[in-house]
Amino acid sequence: MIIKIKSLSVVIFYKPQYIRQKSEGKTRNTYKINICKLHKQKEVKDYFIRGKRMAQKYIDIFSDLLKKEDLPAPMTWDTALTDSTIPVFSEKLMMFHVSGMIAAGIGNYGASMSRSPRRDLGLKYASLIPEIALYAEDGANIMIKHGWLEEPPQSDNRERLIKGE
Repeated sequence: MIIKIKSLSVVIFYKPQYIRQKSEGKTRNTYKINICKLHKQKEVKDYFIRGKRMAQKYIDIFSDLLKKEDLPAPMTWDTALTDSTIPVFSEKLMMFHVSGMIAAGIGNYGASMSRSPRRDLGLKYASLIPEIALYAEDGANIMIKHGWLEEPPQSDNRERLIKGE
């Protein structure tokens, strides 16, 4: 899609689907809402609630970007929530799914940064990645703590090897 940016008198190539893709984190937000109400372990539940809040913040950021350009922002899928209180999947499985979605989200931000000629968008994506990475690390630590994930392989400590320790 080619649009004319109001503040600049140049025509740039701009693909709103990259922002829309970020805005569609609403699906993940709905997913986390369902997860939050079903799980019993406080640590896991708090992790999902934190993710829900982060997702809502990002939805607002990217929806505002679309609206500023007079483009429609995707609707939320919150109507897909059920009133069930019986967990269908284990916390272990849900943590793995959320970890996968986080990894995909960070990858999508990187791809979006590389495809957008707009510096303001690249800066926005780059500014969100550290918070998401810390959230991912916290999730990995929860999984390791509960024995749901082995500790990832570590590199050898070269200094200790040189000293013969």
